[in-house]
Amino acid sequence: MAGNAHPIVGPSGWLNKNVLLLSLSAFFADGGYQAVTAVFPLLIIFGMKEPPYVYGLLLALAFGGGSLFAFLGGMAGDRYNRKTVALAGNLLIPLMSIAGFFSNVWIVGILFTLGWWARFFRTPARRAMLVEVSKPEHRAKVFGFLHALDVGGGLVAVIYAIILILYHVSYHDILLVSIFPILISSVCLAFVHYVPFAAATPSTGTVPASRFSFPNILRASTGGSSVSCFWPRRSSDSVTTRWASLFFRWQRHRPAPHWVS
Repeated sequence: MAGNAHPIVGPSGWLNKNVLLLSLSAFFADGGYQAVTAVFPLLIIFGMKEPPYVYGLLLALAFGGGSLFAFLGGMAGDRYNRKTVALAGNLLIPLMSIAGFFSNVWIVGILFTLGWWARFFRTPARRAMLVEVSKPEHRAKVFGFLHALDVGGGLVAVIYAIILILYHVSYHDILLVSIFPILISSVCLAFVHYVPFAAATPSTGTVPASRFSFPNILRASTGGSSVSCFWPRRSSDSVTTRWASLFFRWQRHRPAPHWVS
């Protein structure tokens, strides 16, 4: 029945405002830097008359170093606000477009590389955001939608790059044109109403690991007032009782050993 169908758009559907904005951010980002990626070998080899191995070296540096920056971006996304990390990286992607202002191959190569590193850096945080603004039962559709727009943006970038080349637009100018969709991508990302996971997710009853820190254990053993972070304080609680309760809570929430199947 049509009345019983689950809605697609809206707060109760899988395509909510945040999912749409994150996916559009991916679309416009690829719509910009993929044009740079398509034109870059032509610029290096035919425009700047450099040997092909120079392009190979620059691409290896951009992608090889990018793997490290992706890892660092993931670590930063877990430590700091993910929207801030994703937006900071996204705002630096236009460095590869700004390369169009320069004619020195090494300056162009460095800017291209830095832009790609920024792209790798912001990606883990943005994907984590997509998880946190969607419901578990919608995750497959949500990621499918984002990647569809992601690839679609790259297709649009290659198409307009080819058209501009056919109209004899210089390679440098095509790089400069690509900055506009990347900036639109950052605007979409900025309008995402992102609430950090800890604040948005209701408690599951799991005791955070930080509560088993040395100061808290010391307070529990000595009857300090901070013991209330584990349970309500009662005058009848003895030190032994507190230690026993702490031990059993730790046993219940600790990960299973690797040898337990």
